[in-house]
Order: sequence, then structure tokens, then C-alpha cells
Amino acid sequence: MIVEDDPDLRILVEVAANRAEAYSSIVTESDGQAALARIRELSAVADHPACPDVVFTDLDMPGLTGIQLTRELQRDPVTKHIRVAVFTASNIPHDNEAARAAGCYAVFKKPVGLRELTEIMRSLAIGPAKA
Repeated sequence: MIVEDDPDLRILVEVAANRAEAYSSIVTESDGQAALARIRELSAVADHPACPDVVFTDLDMPGLTGIQLTRELQRDPVTKHIRVAVFTASNIPHDNEAARAAGCYAVFKKPVGLRELTEIMRSLAIGPAKA
């Protein structure tokens, strides 16, 4: 799943995910609240076949931030397995530390080019991830 409020960046991340050829499906949302609702909806199905294994999210979004989204996913035993990667333009060291403390699997700096982003997407996929 890709969660990014900037439509251009959301498209760039989606292109990188497709180029990585490591994800069987890619779901996008424009904010953390919508992402959380979609993940809960997908995880409500028996055996959770459509629940994402990886979420790529912006750190700073309106409504629910990437850190808040990560905390919510970590609280739920059904979604705790999801690896969350946060992208941030922030230069504040506390943001990186807070993301890690919330349970983020990885924190990456923006801006990032398509080639590097594709490698990031590939490196975070463990087996054939679902989203």
C-alpha cells in the first residue's frame, strides 16, 4: 500500500513499486485515515488474503500522520505484521527517532529518484508481498 498526500509523489512511488516487480497488487490512498480504514477493511476478510504486507507512507500528512498510522497498525494483532516504511522531507532528527519508536521498519529521506526508490521498494519486499 502507498499512502501519500502529494499526487505526483504517489504516482512516482507507484511506478517504483511496479518497476520493483515484487508486489502482486498495489493499493494507494491519499491520507493516513483512509489507509487505516482500507487496511482494516482488507484485514477483516478471513485469513486476510488482501491485507498489505508493506505500507509505504509519507511522514507528514493531514489527519493521520505516518507515525500515527504505524502506531495504529502495531496495536492490532491482525495488522502488526505489516512492515511500514516512512518517507520524509524532514531534517529533524526527532522525526526519524519517533518513526522508529512507533515501529516503522524503515525511514527514508525525500527527495528520492526513481531508480533509488525502486531499489528501496525491492529491498523491503520479503517474498511476494501483497501490497
